[in-house]
Amino acid sequence: MRLLLFIVSLTILACQQKSRTDTLVTDDLKYSAYSWRLNSDTPVFYLAHYINIDKNGHYDIMRHDTFMDTSKYFTGDIPDTLAKAINDALATDNYSMNYSIKPEDSFIYDGFTYCLDYKKKDSLAKKIQFIPNKSPEQIKHLGLLLDKLIYSLATDRTDKFSTDDYAKELSSFSLQASGPLPRLEKPNFMIKK
Repeated sequence: MRLLLFIVSLTILACQQKSRTDTLVTDDLKYSAYSWRLNSDTPVFYLAHYINIDKNGHYDIMRHDTFMDTSKYFTGDIPDTLAKAINDALATDNYSMNYSIKPEDSFIYDGFTYCLDYKKKDSLAKKIQFIPNKSPEQIKHLGLLLDKLIYSLATDRTDKFSTDDYAKELSSFSLQASGPLPRLEKPNFMIKK
């Protein structure tokens, strides 16, 4: 009887100790998709979606269901499969800060640029700017899982929260990582008589 009581006590204790605080390699993880819109003479930064995952696996999401519509906000806890994918992808810090289009690339990309912004325990924060077809496989896979959470799994709506400060920080990082945006020239339409 005592042995059975001991085993049950150990089982309960083990279940209580299981928490994402011990399993996530990140203290804070932000993931976002953005683009620069050409709006008259000045490019405008557009934050399409944003998720912030704390060290306990709790997330806050801001997303647009269609381009430029009203933002929607969600909250919840990440599934264990996503926690494992985060740990697998970010266990080592051997990534570059920029996997996006470079001037010497021979193709045009007309989609969102993504950013993983994370801080691991006892280390400095790091940002990885990327587009999927230029990024390492683990980063691409993690981005797909985070997109799935943002657009199909998140169902618990929450009150609006501000992403303005983060959007400013991200737009500055984007310009720093990729360089200045190309100048927009107005066409010169001269008609000869």
